[in-house]
Amino acid sequence: MNPFILFSEAFRKLLRRKDAKEQFSELQHLLFGKEEIVQFYNARSEGYVDIRTVFQTTKEQDDELLEYFGPFKDEDSDRMAFDVAKHVNNIMTYTSDTVRFGKPEYWASPYDTFKSRKDDCDGSACLIVKVWGLLGIPASR
Repeated sequence: MNPFILFSEAFRKLLRRKDAKEQFSELQHLLFGKEEIVQFYNARSEGYVDIRTVFQTTKEQDDELLEYFGPFKDEDSDRMAFDVAKHVNNIMTYTSDTVRFGKPEYWASPYDTFKSRKDDCDGSACLIVKVWGLLGIPASR
């Protein structure tokens, strides 16, 4: 089952508006009686987007990440999580989004961050979280 919600083009246009966060929060409150069920963030300096789209990768990209990070697979998920995070932090070179992408904020895909070995803190964090998921660390951890 695909964990990503497919939105209509009209809805995606609404999300790109400057007041999208407020409108979506109001919609969630009306539908579910509470806010913040889905997090939207201005992840690409282009308006609010469903942040889960940042993590979308192809099967081939996932396979390449698994091949590289496979040696970190361990029965102890806490040890595995620590080792992956430490390794990612060691291979990355901090580069601001303004320098790398020409935008004040840009969340690259974990695969793109892995290939370039350059990004800021959110790029490293997204790569770590993606690899944890591929290695089987449950999101609830």
